[in-house]
Amino acid sequence: SFIRYHRFNWQDIEAKGRGQYNWSSVDRGLKIAKENGYGLDRILVNTFGTPTWLSSAPAGIKPGPRNRIYSYAPKDMAPWHDFVKAFCQRYPDMKYFELWNEPHLPGYSVFWMKSSPQQFLDLMKVGYTGAKEANPNIVVLMGGQGMRYEPFYDEYVKLGGVKLHATADFTVNVDTVFDGTGGATTIDTGANAVAFAVPVTGSAPFVK
Repeated sequence: SFIRYHRFNWQDIEAKGRGQYNWSSVDRGLKIAKENGYGLDRILVNTFGTPTWLSSAPAGIKPGPRNRIYSYAPKDMAPWHDFVKAFCQRYPDMKYFELWNEPHLPGYSVFWMKSSPQQFLDLMKVGYTGAKEANPNIVVLMGGQGMRYEPFYDEYVKLGGVKLHATADFTVNVDTVFDGTGGATTIDTGANAVAFAVPVTGSAPFVK
């Protein structure tokens, strides 16, 4: 079996400014997962959340359920590249890395607020490059799809998403595989993160 670790918050890890990483939450979460029998070779690691200093959220916005500053696209993708690369360098045994989560929910995407398919494609390209620079063997996954919403992905494909996934070692993750049902158990690792332990043998069922 394996777990999908949802999530390690970029906005917390790099909260103080560019390149100022605090990996304590990741170290703690992975330690607890390992104590429960899940090493990095059996974990799908998920990260997202734009740091406040980099968020494209409108100035003066009041944080709330529909105005999550960390869910707006980064104003500059370069720090995202550096973060993903640093993450992979720090944890070289990591096998699967999922970049972001559910960008497509119409009217209430808590993970990609008022941000476009083009911005998400840019995020995927830059993140993939950073991950592969640090670890050429790592499997990179696009943020999982939760429920169906085709228009977002139709546009993503038209903008070049299909080319990215066809020519790169870049897989698509479907969140329903990891939704905690079907006898799955959870590991509460604190810091708003829960790892779902899914009773599946063999390779993780990623959709190519």
